[in-house]
Amino acid sequence: MPAFIYSKSTSDDHIETVVMYWNRRKSEWQRDLTKACIYPTFRGTARTARKLFNQWTDMRPHLDCVGAHCLEDFQSRGCNVHWL
Repeated sequence: MPAFIYSKSTSDDHIETVVMYWNRRKSEWQRDLTKACIYPTFRGTARTARKLFNQWTDMRPHLDCVGAHCLEDFQSRGCNVHWL
């Protein structure tokens, strides 16, 4: 089941939430969910997300998160994926 890794970061005053997606080919965060962000299996996605979470030393509880999400469920909710 295809999946992707995302990161949510909220400002201290909870006004703006920024969602970034992990580009597995470039090994960097980006604003758009593209084909380069999609992992073929959820297991591989979860493993990489765990590694990224453990490397995030300046994480702020309740304001930041790193997680994995199923692509099919994401698309079924009407969310757009930018295939570049």
